[in-house]
Amino acid sequence: MYKATQTRIQTYLNDVAGVRIVCAFIDDIAASPGRIFTKQQLMDEVWGYETEADPHTIEVHIGRIRERLKDNPDFEIVTMRGIGYKVVKK
Repeated sequence: MYKATQTRIQTYLNDVAGVRIVCAFIDDIAASPGRIFTKQQLMDEVWGYETEADPHTIEVHIGRIRERLKDNPDFEIVTMRGIGYKVVKK
């Protein structure tokens, strides 16, 4: 019983951390439509300059954000191959 409760608590905390990260990404990217953000800029902004997070983490979070916002009629997040990401109005 204790292990199941502990697992549920950890899952909740991971979800809360994920929401914080998603909100930080959306705040940064959506605040400047047309501006290109590199993966490093986003990592520095969300996790700080001293992070050891894998740059692939950015791709994962961008994918999750795109999934959540796929029906958004106002804008989309576009990959600028080899550069980073930007928001464009639809």
